[in-house]
Amino acid sequence: MSDETYDPLGLNINLKEVDTSRPVLVEGKFLFSVKECSVVPKKDDPSKRNLMVVFALDQEADSVQGDKINPGFQVRRYLPLQQSDNPNAQDFTKDLVRFLDAAFDIDDPQDRPTAFPDPAEFVGRQLGLAIRIQEDDTGKQNDVRAFLRTNEL
Repeated sequence: MSDETYDPLGLNINLKEVDTSRPVLVEGKFLFSVKECSVVPKKDDPSKRNLMVVFALDQEADSVQGDKINPGFQVRRYLPLQQSDNPNAQDFTKDLVRFLDAAFDIDDPQDRPTAFPDPAEFVGRQLGLAIRIQEDDTGKQNDVRAFLRTNEL
């Protein structure tokens, strides 16, 4: 492999120019559908649970790399199902209710159900997501900043 001109398959590709990073949506508001929704144990404390939601993009969008991202691109969000031990943490029910309102297009609190629905009831529902970019030691990635009703896009 030390000979950089050696090309046993005859592909004639400069492998050093191939970007293998995961696509990252530009920041903005996009239409998504709920692809999966289930209750899973927290990785760091299996006695606690999260609602794991996988969203699939319903429209073509731009990536930060300058390419197009096709419908079906997925982002994931974990919503805690219990209050954090951190005394400064936001009330965990706020994000659950924001997700519920967006997925079921609820704008009046009186129209909400009295209990949180079965996660399976969310699958296939459309909603808007406000996406931001976060960067860590692994690179850039998308983060769901807010849940939006489709009329808020």
